[in-house]
Amino acid sequence: MNKRIICIVLAMIFVLCCVMLSACAEHECRHVCPECQKCTDITCKDPVCADKCKGHTKHVCEHVCPVCGKCLDQTCKNPVCSDKCDGSDRIVYRVEEEFDNSETDFANWDNGEIKDMHKVENGKLFLTNTGTTDYPSKGRVLTVTIEKFRYLAVKVDSLEGSDAKWSMKVQFAQDETSSRVLIADNKSTGLLWADLLSVDGMPTSGDVTFTLYIYILGTNSQISIDYIRSINEIPTVQDFSEQGDISVTDGTLSFYEGVVNVKSDAGKVAKVSVQFSFPHNLVNMIDLYVTQVQNGSLWSLSCDDIVLVEPNGSIGAFGIDGLVAKIPDGKTTLVLSVQGECVFDRIAAVAYNAYEDTLSYSSDDELLSVWKEQGSAYVERSNGMKIKRVSSVDEPAAVQTSVTTNIATYPQLDVVVSALDNAKIEVYFGAVKVGEISQVGTSSFNLLSAYVNGVVTTALKIVVVPNDEGSQDVDVSATITAVKIVRNAEYSKNAPAPKGTQKEWNGFMNEQGNNADNFSGDAVTYALGGSLYIVQTSSEGYSKAEVLVKNVDFSVNRYLNIKIDAITDGAKFKVDVIRNVQLEGEQVVTVIGETNQTGVYTIDLYAVFGLNPDNATSQRVSFSIFIVGATGSSCQVDYIKYNNTIDEAPQIIDVKPTTNVTVTVDEEVELSAGLKYHQGTVDIAAFINGQNVTEDVVLNGIFRANKSGQYTVVFSYQGAQSQERTIKVVEKQPIIRVETESQSVVVNQDVEIKYSIANASEGATASIIVSLGDDDVTASVLTDNVFRATSTGEYTVTFAYDNADSQQIVITVVSHWTSTDTNITIAENDGTLTILAHNQWPKAQRTFRDMVIDDAPYLKISIAEATDANYKIEFGDDYYNDKRVIKAESCEKGVFYIDLRQAPYEGKTDKPQTITFYIYAVGTNQKVVIDCFDFVKENPQGSQPKYVWTTKESHMTITQTTDRLVLHAEKDWPKAQTTINDMVIDNAPYLKISISSETTARYKIEFGDDASGTFNTIKAESDEKGVFYIDLRQAPYEGKFDTAQTITFCIFAVGTNQDVVIDCFEFITEAEYNAVQGE
Repeated sequence: MNKRIICIVLAMIFVLCCVMLSACAEHECRHVCPECQKCTDITCKDPVCADKCKGHTKHVCEHVCPVCGKCLDQTCKNPVCSDKCDGSDRIVYRVEEEFDNSETDFANWDNGEIKDMHKVENGKLFLTNTGTTDYPSKGRVLTVTIEKFRYLAVKVDSLEGSDAKWSMKVQFAQDETSSRVLIADNKSTGLLWADLLSVDGMPTSGDVTFTLYIYILGTNSQISIDYIRSINEIPTVQDFSEQGDISVTDGTLSFYEGVVNVKSDAGKVAKVSVQFSFPHNLVNMIDLYVTQVQNGSLWSLSCDDIVLVEPNGSIGAFGIDGLVAKIPDGKTTLVLSVQGECVFDRIAAVAYNAYEDTLSYSSDDELLSVWKEQGSAYVERSNGMKIKRVSSVDEPAAVQTSVTTNIATYPQLDVVVSALDNAKIEVYFGAVKVGEISQVGTSSFNLLSAYVNGVVTTALKIVVVPNDEGSQDVDVSATITAVKIVRNAEYSKNAPAPKGTQKEWNGFMNEQGNNADNFSGDAVTYALGGSLYIVQTSSEGYSKAEVLVKNVDFSVNRYLNIKIDAITDGAKFKVDVIRNVQLEGEQVVTVIGETNQTGVYTIDLYAVFGLNPDNATSQRVSFSIFIVGATGSSCQVDYIKYNNTIDEAPQIIDVKPTTNVTVTVDEEVELSAGLKYHQGTVDIAAFINGQNVTEDVVLNGIFRANKSGQYTVVFSYQGAQSQERTIKVVEKQPIIRVETESQSVVVNQDVEIKYSIANASEGATASIIVSLGDDDVTASVLTDNVFRATSTGEYTVTFAYDNADSQQIVITVVSHWTSTDTNITIAENDGTLTILAHNQWPKAQRTFRDMVIDDAPYLKISIAEATDANYKIEFGDDYYNDKRVIKAESCEKGVFYIDLRQAPYEGKTDKPQTITFYIYAVGTNQKVVIDCFDFVKENPQGSQPKYVWTTKESHMTITQTTDRLVLHAEKDWPKAQTTINDMVIDNAPYLKISISSETTARYKIEFGDDASGTFNTIKAESDEKGVFYIDLRQAPYEGKFDTAQTITFCIFAVGTNQDVVIDCFEFITEAEYNAVQGE
């Protein structure tokens, strides 16, 4: 009984607990409206369901795909529209107006009332304002799938007419006469973007049909349009003006005035991610401009782990093509990798190609529609283009065409000439003459010398004139078979980035050579490698580059600092500052007069303008650098800054007297001094025995004392180190007066020693002793009072005469060879040059001016000693850093003859050039001794091998003749190498190599870039003999086969006292290879 009662009680407790637990659980609504998420059960009274759904009108999709019936509006969240169209089954409409069918396109673009205002020819649409109405237009009906292609790319080729403007408008079917603006009135040419969604009333999705009208304003104005295309994204032009969504790992980013400095963390590689848009139907290349690479730094470019540019340490312009297969269509991410520190100016998706005209036109009319006759020219087809100069017409014979390409990527112009009949050719790009042609064949020119860069459309003009032997009164002619604008990687290294948006500085100015965006004026100004280059282009003999600063307070920022690194021979520069530009009280001051002196200049503008606290402000100040000299003259500016710092302290210069002097009582001495870079007056004071006697002995810059004694004259200026001169005043006695000043000269340079002796008998002469250290060298360096030394050193010249104070000057004799490197010592002794390398790869250099290579085309150089030191020889243009290796790295000794008729002077060997030679040495306290460096007309050693092989390794010996190469390996894996400059693989893509049966060693062949150490094996290790053909169109040169490269070939040999014998090493064309295979 008790058990029953206990069970009943337990059951009641269990039930009660369940009820209580159920009451505590939160009510869950099981009738949720899918649209508003509220309760639809009107009978439910639970508080959780208190907010009831009131009911809904059924959603109707307004963006139904006509193909699949699904919703096109990706932003709509209504369940009715949950099934979205992905476009896979849908017809997508886009604009692709290429104007390549003249009849069809003419008919398509005939919407509009004005007749005879449009035509389609040569792949372009032309619209002309004939004056019938003020604002005529032509249009055509187009359909666009708007959510797929919201942008139009419009390429305007030209716009002609003094008042020409154009616009683009859209008209829907419901717009009876009015139209809606897409592109407002403007004067722009080139590639422009139009956002269709910017048009008032444009639907945001679906297939939209409208009429697109192009308007042309200005009577007799004309516009030509190359194409109109739909694009899904606007191609990226990243000018690094701000960080935006650019990110970095393992490094830091510094953005400054349109450039970005990337610095990797210690021991890491910085990865910079740049969001990028690359629509395949519009762009085909990436432009990348690298302005600075710190010593030893490397950079590369990749996309989705695909390397677009291999690691390298080069600066300049990089045009990267072959990208459609590598970069996704539309949005992607590019990665710049940096090990060290580099500065980038710009990266952009672009559309352009190389320019090529093979002149294979079907008729004279077709030829003349592209190449326009000018002056006395008569042009006809004749296996190309034959240009005749008619002597009876007193005008130049010229043809001209318009070309468009990116000069940074394609900087080399090739003109192929098959015949010259008493003629030569002058070639102009824009208004600049880039060169002459005086022989048949292919002549190449650097278009960057025309001071153009980036994507340009300009005139290419060819002028035929009588040659030097021809007469002005005879007919002459030239036949051209091709004109091309192609790649040249060496030229592109000197291609600056296009200018960005110009701005005025506010209160201060700091132009560091990162870009030239803020400069205006008639000078060409560009930035490269961290320097500004200002080029004189005016026929007036000078050009100006100007930068502006607003809201200036000279009491706060009072100093102009400018550093000039180099200036063209014969040219000068000057600097003007204008206060209150184009305002009341405008004041112009030349703060640096015409000079060719390089270095740092600091000018106190507050003092120059004579300001005080009441007039120290100016709304606008102009800083102008003028280049004075022949067209093409230029100067290199490291920086120009206006701020409150002093980069160069004042320096007292041009002190007179130049040395300490001895004079008699009442004899006058001129006193004067100037300031280097600064404006101001040097104070002059005279002392004797510590007492200031200036008022007694100095008047109007003349020293004159009526008492004997030793006077000290002090020249001083605030902030500058003072200068002193001693003037010894004596009663009447002989006085030696030396007119020749202490100076520095090069070996074998004459110095005339001039002096006089006052208060002595007529014809009296001094005793002159010349010493070098402790040695008396008078007899070897002084003849008839003319000093000439054949060895470097510091020579002391001492003058003595009875009862007179002796006088001394110092003549420092330096080598013709110089260096800015501290790791090198250079000495010349009786015609022998000794270069001592302390470490690394220091170089010595010597410049020859007005050198005509054809006069003596061979460099004869004798290496007498190369003590454990390799050396290398280059030559080229030091100013433009355009140089080539003419003797590869080696430790060979002996006499060598090097033919200088090679890059970078092809086609220029008959003209005066400024050429610099460089000798590099490597080793720790090792030396290279050269006992002959001369230029000769003939090579007594006869014919030389086309490719000279060298080795850096002591256990390989090379024996080479014109038709045989023997590599003898004593042990291990020594290698021989040869470097070929300006090699275009596509010109002869096969290496033909014959391994002789006399070969006893195993061997391997590689090729690649010696500078970066990037090599690829093109023949694996083998002992095979015979003739082999190797296709060079492979790594590491993919995508660069049509570009000039510097390529090094290496042959490795293995064995102990074994030989590799090569009978043939040459490059052959595709046709030659096919002919061999056909046999």
